[in-house]
Amino acid sequence: MERLCALDVGNGETLCLLGEYDERGELYILAQSKRKTQGLNRGVISDIERLSSTLRECVLEVERMSGIKVDGVFVSLSNPKLKSENLKESVLISTTPKVIDEGDLNRLLEKINLRARDDEYEIIHKIPKSYTLDNQEGVKNPVGLMGTKLSAEVHIVKVPKVHLLNFKRAINNAGLEVLGVAFSGIANFYSLLKYEDVEDGLLLIDLGHSLTNFVLFLEGSPTLCGVVQLGGIDITKDVAHYLGTDLEEAEKIKKNYGSALVELTKNSEGTTLSGKRRKNVSLEELSNVIQVRVEEILEEIAKGIQEKGYDLDQVKGGVALTGGGSKLRGIRELCERFFNLPTFLPLPREVYGLSEELKNPEFSTAIGLLKMFKNFKNVRKEKPSKNGSFLKKLLNSIKRMWEEEL
Repeated sequence: MERLCALDVGNGETLCLLGEYDERGELYILAQSKRKTQGLNRGVISDIERLSSTLRECVLEVERMSGIKVDGVFVSLSNPKLKSENLKESVLISTTPKVIDEGDLNRLLEKINLRARDDEYEIIHKIPKSYTLDNQEGVKNPVGLMGTKLSAEVHIVKVPKVHLLNFKRAINNAGLEVLGVAFSGIANFYSLLKYEDVEDGLLLIDLGHSLTNFVLFLEGSPTLCGVVQLGGIDITKDVAHYLGTDLEEAEKIKKNYGSALVELTKNSEGTTLSGKRRKNVSLEELSNVIQVRVEEILEEIAKGIQEKGYDLDQVKGGVALTGGGSKLRGIRELCERFFNLPTFLPLPREVYGLSEELKNPEFSTAIGLLKMFKNFKNVRKEKPSKNGSFLKKLLNSIKRMWEEEL
């Protein structure tokens, strides 16, 4: 049995899941907890003590529920300054054909790592997109094949170094070891999608509390990761301002009466809402307020993709929506119309022991962490070995897992 603990540190809520893989490799959720996140504002730590307290409370709750001591966790993060890029490099293997081994592969990836280094940024993902062995393109795993020259294209994801240091410090202050960090968008892939979903191109959108993450997949692998500084709370604030009510009431109104597509409220005559600013507001008026903000979020995503030189015409697999914001009525239909692409709302797959509360998209990131780091024992701390750092082993494992999935 292999146990893992995941912390999805969201701007609205923090979720902790304790999972266990059985002898057949199936994932069971043993315990869960959820707390309102304190000390984090749009991906930036504003109060490290309050954030540490949130994380500590979450982990203590799963310890109480399971009777299992948690020392180390894998965590998700999202930051508006996140960067991603695709780099290509080559290494000469031999003047005559030779069998490619792990050493050759690591030498190539280290060369890419040196090129990707940035004094102000830390690399959190190095995901091989494809390899070229001599003139043979599209190789997914070159180990065991013969050749003289090995090339690779790798997708790199970076976050500001200072942010990552403070993020880890907040977790350490909660009495926990940080065993791995993942961008929320990448973690979502592991819980929601399969290679078949992304091989023809797919746009994954995670509409969160105050940030929206997106990952563009082309030819079966991530090509662009990005973060938009808008989320569900901005929709709620618009509703509160328009009606003249507080955020708590506005959130209830959004969930119970709101729609991201005005057309869906055309036949809802008779139902009106009131606040201090406006009285007798129709559902059509309310939905118009919501639709404007959702369209702005989608426009920012499209802009981020186009500015990097990519075309959504390359996305044949459509759009996958997740995150708490994806539960908003009409958002799937609006997304289909906006991008002119089929849109679906996947749910976490191949996970057992889930409570009904967890069977919804806002928990996909935490479940994705448990799947992404399947081969690590993170409930108890692991010490670095003499022949290599834990971080190096972590990166190599991520590389292998991605190759297995793709």
